[in-house]
Amino acid sequence: MDKPNVNPTLKTLLSEMKADGAETEKLVEVTEQISKATAAKFYVEMMAALTKEDIAEINEKAKDQKQANVLIKERFLQRAEKDAESVKDQIMTDIAKGYLDSYREQKKKNF
Repeated sequence: MDKPNVNPTLKTLLSEMKADGAETEKLVEVTEQISKATAAKFYVEMMAALTKEDIAEINEKAKDQKQANVLIKERFLQRAEKDAESVKDQIMTDIAKGYLDSYREQKKKNF
């Protein structure tokens, strides 16, 4: 079974926190916060790229959620001229980097 693809910046943050003795609950909490922030920012990016007409057309054409997701990604690529997955990955990297920088800064202050 393949390992899940973990964002490298998020992986670095979690590795540092774990090495510093952070408990599993804290690691899960940080991961959830970053995931939720990524999803929210990605939703905003997606909605900014798609028009009401795009959404209506996708709703009309899609037979199920899986097909809707494919159509949304295709339309996003057309409108934004960017791949949805790469946009989502970049958003997660940026957010995780913010957490990592903040974490490192806090460590400096505590030592």
